[in-house]
Amino acid sequence: MVAKKIPDKDKTIFTAAEACGYINLCWNSLKKLIDDGDIAVVRVGKRYLIPKESIDKFMNKDTLLAESIAKSICL
Repeated sequence: MVAKKIPDKDKTIFTAAEACGYINLCWNSLKKLIDDGDIAVVRVGKRYLIPKESIDKFMNKDTLLAESIAKSICL
């Protein structure tokens, strides 16, 4: 389980916790988006590093789709 953490405004690469806090999703929802290829990540060992640009691109692509996925996974 990953606890949400609000990232600093000037960060360009997030940890899993920061990414969850940035888009206000639980880890399971974010992991599904990563596994489906909707959000690009860099793996370093067991850690996920998520570029802010990757999240922004996904959110701008289809905001309604993102909200729908979040609601269906994190009920």
